[in-house]
Amino acid sequence: MKISMLHLGFILIAGAVAASAADELPAPKISDKNTAAVAPSAATSDKIMAALPKYDPAPAAVPATPAEPKPGDPVKPVTPEDIARAANPDNADMLVLPKMVVKQKPRPRLTPNTVLSKQDLGAAFAKQNYSQLDQALNKFTLPLFGTSLEARAYEDYQRQKKEQMQQDINSLAKAVEQTDPAEAKALRDAVSK
Repeated sequence: MKISMLHLGFILIAGAVAASAADELPAPKISDKNTAAVAPSAATSDKIMAALPKYDPAPAAVPATPAEPKPGDPVKPVTPEDIARAANPDNADMLVLPKMVVKQKPRPRLTPNTVLSKQDLGAAFAKQNYSQLDQALNKFTLPLFGTSLEARAYEDYQRQKKEQMQQDINSLAKAVEQTDPAEAKALRDAVSK
């Protein structure tokens, strides 16, 4: 088995690192006998605190007063930042952004039913909801007297859709009835028409 020079170099470097790590002394463990682990006495603590500078909070930022404009100088427009600085001088570094209103566009509602024609939708609905026996028996219709399987399926689809809408409106009317009974009655009347 051949060992490439790169592999041999990695092996030599790993061996050198392991050997140098073995030569180092282990870190001393913290114990009760270790003086570094003992808290300083009160006198030592007082000396340390006396040597430290006293706490001095930063003085409040004084806003720079603009110089009086001279005749002939261009007039600088007042920005929202200038108004914010004048209203609250403590936050002189505050950045004020212009107010914006973001309106999300409604997501397109593409379902398979939106791209199908009336006959194709009826055929798809018949395939989902009618048994194979029903589909086989109603494959042919009389032109003057009968309705096709697709037309019957489309009517059932429209009926189910209307029933679902009525259920949704009735549940909404129940919620609205708590606050405005007249509005709930108007919703129920509108859906029953």
